[in-house]
Amino acid sequence: MNKELLNFIKTTEMPSHYRHLEKMSTEAILTHINHEDSTVSGNVKKIIPSITKLVDIIAKK
Repeated sequence: MNKELLNFIKTTEMPSHYRHLEKMSTEAILTHINHEDSTVSGNVKKIIPSITKLVDIIAKK
């Protein structure tokens, strides 16, 4: 398998931007969730070439 496709950072190993959620208001938590959700499509767009390679490799099997 292509080593480039395996070169990623696990989400669970990244430092959190939102520590101490228990101290945050419900509105603050929901605002942060909304902000994080808004970044998804842009980040997926950036890695479409890598996703394409991976799908092509899997589809050949």
